[in-house]
Amino acid sequence: MELINFNYWKIYLLTIIGFIFLYLSFFKIYPYIFKNYVLKLFRKYGLYISFEGKGFIHPFYFKAHNLHVKFQYKKEIDSFEFDCVRIHFKIKFLPLLIGKVKIYDIHFFHPYLFYENKLNSFLKIHLLPDQRRVCFENFNIHKGEVYVIDYLLPGPYKLRLTNIDIKNAKMDLATPVNLLFFIESGKANIDNGTIIAKTKLNEKIPIGSLILKDIKWISVMGINIPFFGTKFDLNVYYSHQSPKYTQIKGYLHLTGNSQENDIGIPFEFTIKWEDYKLPMDLALQKLIENIFATVQPKFIEKGILLIGKEVFDRIKKTPE
Repeated sequence: MELINFNYWKIYLLTIIGFIFLYLSFFKIYPYIFKNYVLKLFRKYGLYISFEGKGFIHPFYFKAHNLHVKFQYKKEIDSFEFDCVRIHFKIKFLPLLIGKVKIYDIHFFHPYLFYENKLNSFLKIHLLPDQRRVCFENFNIHKGEVYVIDYLLPGPYKLRLTNIDIKNAKMDLATPVNLLFFIESGKANIDNGTIIAKTKLNEKIPIGSLILKDIKWISVMGINIPFFGTKFDLNVYYSHQSPKYTQIKGYLHLTGNSQENDIGIPFEFTIKWEDYKLPMDLALQKLIENIFATVQPKFIEKGILLIGKEVFDRIKKTPE
């Protein structure tokens, strides 16, 4: 009974706070308070945010330009910088009353993210919210770029994605890798390679494809793998059987330059999304593990893939 009463009081309190902020916004007080006072509270935690424009025009609509975000709390943990020429998004009010956050109609124009990974990703798993607790809908990126340096991998490992264009994507913050499988249309470049994503989101059973073309092994593995050549192609086809499961089927071309008469090495597995409540790097690692575990190579290809799997197992991230 105490728990029920607590939840009612929480809902009541959130409702009152929401209406107060909504009321203040009509007098243009809320944007001033947010920009000049609220943002300063984050600085003691190493988070600095600045932008031009009003920002939160009201509590459920944010619009600004020349946004700059920087997080650098301690040297031993992750840090990042984010810049965006123009940004706007909306927040749904009703989900807040039941403790959920749904952000929609998100548009990033010419965003740039620089991220340094320093903390063991297994220690970040508990920071992820519950599934369907924080969701993004109609997520769009216009000419974006991402540069990641991972000090936990040999090198350190560096990854740069450029010319990122994403139209109408969905993402659950609990399983961020699902962004790759819920993009209506999108593309990006890794060096001279290309990534193309397409999904028919409005179908009864949404289906889609994720195509990687002319991707350098060193771009995704951090090193060149013996006998693998310098590039590869990867064709992934998927169908969302339910909110909990996605069926994956694809073909790997070890040396790139896939041709119409060259089907590639087939693989197939099922994504159970509750098993992918992981940071992006660990989720991608899990996808690669599933590809290696389910490929169906011919005799010569089997030996080559065995070498690749051994190399991957040596450099992949572990809890220790």
